[in-house]
Amino acid sequence: MWVAIAAFWLCPTGLFLYAVWNDGRPFSMVKCAAGMSVAMLALFLPAGYYRPRHFELSGRLYERLGVRWFKRWTPDGDYVVRHIRHFLPSYKVIPSRHSLGGLDVRTRRSEQGHLLWLLVTAPPILYALVCGWAVLASWLFLGNLLINVYPIMLQSYNRDRVQRSLPRGKPA
Repeated sequence: MWVAIAAFWLCPTGLFLYAVWNDGRPFSMVKCAAGMSVAMLALFLPAGYYRPRHFELSGRLYERLGVRWFKRWTPDGDYVVRHIRHFLPSYKVIPSRHSLGGLDVRTRRSEQGHLLWLLVTAPPILYALVCGWAVLASWLFLGNLLINVYPIMLQSYNRDRVQRSLPRGKPA
């Protein structure tokens, strides 16, 4: 997983920062840093942001977008859990119904972190496009898709599944 993060997100971001530092345009690094700092707003989103929208409730949209396939490769995903169960047969990501509330909190925090990094990387993508650095912009975009967008969708998908598994009227 860390290799994927380095290859698809950290390396392109580092290359972008290097390119901006050396592009010779006045204040380009300052403008880029200012744009990237707007991402801090992700830390102040209201609780309503994390409530499932009507189109998310069934989970079909996320499944069509490949979130279940993506989930296989994540730290709590199918392949990792299968490997852990080889050594600890009773291992469960969610050990009981009482721990569903903790999962809800964990998915919100994870989504918030990925949203923050998504927003940090959005200005560099736009800047790279404006500068004509199409390959770098594409690399940043694809990295963001894999490292931030899919995990955001996965967290929302997991939260929606938790909500569907609870009796009506009892939020996690």
